[in-house]
Amino acid sequence: MKKIISFALCLCMLLSMALSVGAAEAGKPVYVALGDEIALGADLNEGERNFAQIVADKLGYELVNFAQDGMTMQALQEQVNSGDITEELASAELITITCIIHDTLNLVFAKTLASYNEANDPDLTYDEMMTILKAMDPNDSRFQNLLFIANNVFNEGYLESEEFEQAITTSLAQADAIMAAIRQINPTAEIVITNQYNPYKNVGGVFMMISSRLEQGVVKANAILDTTGYNVADVYTPFNESTVNLCNASLNPRNPEFTPNAAGHAVMAEAILKALPVVNPFVDVAAGEYYFDPVMWAVANGITAGTSADRFSPDQDCTRAQVVTFLWRAAGKPEPTTTVNTFVDVVETDYFYKAVLWAVENGITLGTGNGKFSPEQPCTRAQVVTFLWRANGTPAPSTTENPFGDVPAGEYYFNPVLWAVENKITAGTGAGKFSPEDTCTRAQIVTFLYRALAN
Repeated sequence: MKKIISFALCLCMLLSMALSVGAAEAGKPVYVALGDEIALGADLNEGERNFAQIVADKLGYELVNFAQDGMTMQALQEQVNSGDITEELASAELITITCIIHDTLNLVFAKTLASYNEANDPDLTYDEMMTILKAMDPNDSRFQNLLFIANNVFNEGYLESEEFEQAITTSLAQADAIMAAIRQINPTAEIVITNQYNPYKNVGGVFMMISSRLEQGVVKANAILDTTGYNVADVYTPFNESTVNLCNASLNPRNPEFTPNAAGHAVMAEAILKALPVVNPFVDVAAGEYYFDPVMWAVANGITAGTSADRFSPDQDCTRAQVVTFLWRAAGKPEPTTTVNTFVDVVETDYFYKAVLWAVENGITLGTGNGKFSPEQPCTRAQVVTFLWRANGTPAPSTTENPFGDVPAGEYYFNPVLWAVENKITAGTGAGKFSPEDTCTRAQIVTFLYRALAN
């Protein structure tokens, strides 16, 4: 991840140079990790996995990690062009980079140091400044002065300055050169670049001021990355939306480290996996079919893995158990808050057990009566749109105009069908019919889910 850490603490985390390289295991696809100490898993506890290890394990790839502590854009360019890692890059199917546009805001620290030395005696060296910032001693007047000066750099509009724009231009040119060099070595590998997160969002205390300033740089840098055409894994959004601290920075003990903790690495891995193109594993799902994109979306999001390793069975009837399981997985597989099971035909060892409990407690289904859920019963089109409608909070349709002759007012599925039509989830089966009692196929249910949830 590019370090755009734009306040006085932001680059005080540089550690000694280290190279972690693993030999590729014969027969496995190769994944090469490039970048800084984040890709090395700096500051993780023993036994905890960094994002690169998680991605490699998930994909079944052999990880070769060429990341270096404190990697800069210039150093990465030299590494790629050195010839030392050409063989591994050439064999890679996946390459990730965590330091693109890495150096852009180093100017903030150069400015901070120059301003400090202009007003204070004796002068500080860059390393001395980093040591002071990392110590975070509130009683050290040098620390307070450095924070004040760095704050002024932002207040003076550095991010809008010609100097910053020139730094961005230089960084983008370096990034293009790095990408071109990799592409010359390996024209087909998937290259994924991580964008920047704000490491201090959920820390509090003195980090609150730092976080607000840092956010400006992070947002601007990510917006610039989005214009490059690179395959960018969006790490920023899940870090920003998290209510827990995903980084090692803390107030007690005092720690300014920007590196992700184990939970943060898991989030990064998920973002990278989402950025990868989905390979169609199914021989019975052809490109061009109305359900092709929905099936690929469902596979990418862990909603379904098909009925076998290479078959999705799109025309197979979808059972009630499968439908609630798809819904539950699409919702993120939340743990049910109750363990009370009211159905005689649902047992704890069933793959759909938690999905059914979750569906019941969220009012999505009450079962089929007589203490039964009927998990193997084919699900009708009426039932499916009703499940979807309830999972979305039973919203009232904005119109009572009914386009279907076989959906009478008063039926339990009347409002769900109108809502589904209004939200372009279904247009019916043709000739003014919705066909509520027709069984819903696996292709139809993932298409309904895709239209309702994908965007």
